Amino acid sequence: MKKHDGRSIRINNYDYFSSGGYFITPCVRDRLRVLCDIVDRNIRLRGPGNIAQSCWNKITGHFSNVVLDESVVMPDHIHGIIITDSGNICDTNIDMGNLSSISSARPAKNSRS
Repeated sequence: MKKHDGRSIRINNYDYFSSGGYFITPCVRDRLRVLCDIVDRNIRLRGPGNIAQSCWNKITGHFSNVVLDESVVMPDHIHGIIITDSGNICDTNIDMGNLSSISSARPAKNSRS
């Protein structure tokens, strides 16, 4: 599997705040496979996967100018389509103060392994 080389795949000079549909893929840190299991071609969400799906479903409660389209939780990432219906989706005052503590959180290692 080819890994992403770290270069930006964004289109130069494109206004990503403009209206439109955006396909996004948030990934789990270190690509840990913690969100779900795939058994007999069926997705079975784990606890973190249920939380991720719940958070996805609540996006429209935080951003009034956003409509959610299809999404799917995979073992180490989520695919989703977000449609913005006006030029500025950031019309909500959000406290971003605790993001660093969330993004630095890691699962505990099993001491028996």
